[in-house]
Amino acid sequence: MQKNSVVTKAEKNIIPSWWEDVRRQALLDYERLSPPQKKDEKWRFTTIEKVKWEGYPPEIPVSPSDLDKICQFFPYENSLGSIVYGNDTLLFYSPISEKLQKMGVIFSPLFDAITLYPDLLKEYIFKEKLSMGSDKLEALHRSNTLSGVFLYVPKYVEIQEFFEVWFWLSEPNTGTYPHCLFVLEEGSKARVQLNFRSINERGGFSCSAIESYLRQSSHFELVSVQQWAKEVNSFLFSLTDVGQDAQSSSLYVNVGGAYNRFEGKTRLSGAGGSAEVLSATIAKNNQEFDQRTLQIHSAPYTTSNLLFKNVLFDSAKTIFSGMIDVSPEAQKTDAYQSNKNLILGENAEANSLPGLEIMADDVRCTHGATTGSLAKEELFYSQQRGIPKVVFEKLYSVGFLAECAQRLKNTQIADRILDFFHSCLQV
Repeated sequence: MQKNSVVTKAEKNIIPSWWEDVRRQALLDYERLSPPQKKDEKWRFTTIEKVKWEGYPPEIPVSPSDLDKICQFFPYENSLGSIVYGNDTLLFYSPISEKLQKMGVIFSPLFDAITLYPDLLKEYIFKEKLSMGSDKLEALHRSNTLSGVFLYVPKYVEIQEFFEVWFWLSEPNTGTYPHCLFVLEEGSKARVQLNFRSINERGGFSCSAIESYLRQSSHFELVSVQQWAKEVNSFLFSLTDVGQDAQSSSLYVNVGGAYNRFEGKTRLSGAGGSAEVLSATIAKNNQEFDQRTLQIHSAPYTTSNLLFKNVLFDSAKTIFSGMIDVSPEAQKTDAYQSNKNLILGENAEANSLPGLEIMADDVRCTHGATTGSLAKEELFYSQQRGIPKVVFEKLYSVGFLAECAQRLKNTQIADRILDFFHSCLQV
């Protein structure tokens, strides 16, 4: 832990009335909305029986022994500022430098931001529906969230280093409901790494959300790494709004949990904006990863590139359902969507549902999906050189997923992600 880190206890401060109103309305919505139904097209191929979310209260205290374990992971070298939660309780907060603060940069735990910057938050947070089928779960998130992070970067402030945020689960009967809000003003630049982890091999529940707003000519790179325990159920909602000539790059890495659902919207709302959305998933045992994406082009000369790669072992299951939506005014759109699945388990199952909805006539939009296993020739070649099949499968998997990490502009984070693939596959 850095010397300048601030160690705090979760203070039971008074929740501002405007935020209480948000939570109260969300609770009413939650009680009104129906649970997921298998017959719903937005839940096609999902194993509904695995979807569990009730009975997971937040803010169960982290034990001293688990706190010691968490300290071993915090913080990364060269990060600008760090925020660490355990079971939705703020554990550590390493604030940014005084220099950045004087420049107007805000890097704050969400609860502090709700109190200190209400006008700024009201302008962005929960501006629109985040979910793509999980309306009841989004309402549950809104009614519970008090943890999370707020990052605000003023005009023309460029930050080369990265911020880091950790969300830990340590108890099987608790939930975490963090909300991450990132706002980059015109010409600004920032990087963030989010980490969702379990400290013990137990269950639990996560219902998280990320909102990113990129104004004109801003650049933002987001990396989210999820490594929950094997019995955790998780939902992650993501919305990225890309303004004129802004550039967004996102990588979602997933290896843990029992049932995991991702619902991600990327909206190109300003002319010349571009977005790259990447995902690398390692699915083992009977894990299920449910991935739903939407690329919205609502302005001309915009570009989006989506690549979701899944490696499936044992009896794991993945579902990818993606849509590219091009509005009539979004001429000269260039959009691509790809889902690639590597099957390494005899009973593994990969489902792909790419789609297009194009209302403009001068565009380039393509999509595709591939599912395959190791080529017999490659396997024979490796075994002839003394490489056991199980080792070759893992080495091949790292190479298959490496493309996602290598597209990151920050080489330090990219190298760390590659090391993470190796450790997860024990290569």
